[in-house]
Amino acid sequence: MKYTEKEIQQITDLCRELLQTNETLNAQMIAMNAKLMNEEKKVHKLKQQLYFISQAFTNNTYQA
Repeated sequence: MKYTEKEIQQITDLCRELLQTNETLNAQMIAMNAKLMNEEKKVHKLKQQLYFISQAFTNNTYQA
């Protein structure tokens, strides 16, 4: 099957568009992953703080 120059140009343009879309989506995925990791760190830190506070109440060592 032979393609015309116009068809080849259309395919080339579509390939470039797909590559650009892929790059954009990859960048968004990397950014969202970094955001998720930061949120997970915050949750871990808050869990630790909650644990220490609950231990203080359990041991009656909490002073407000």
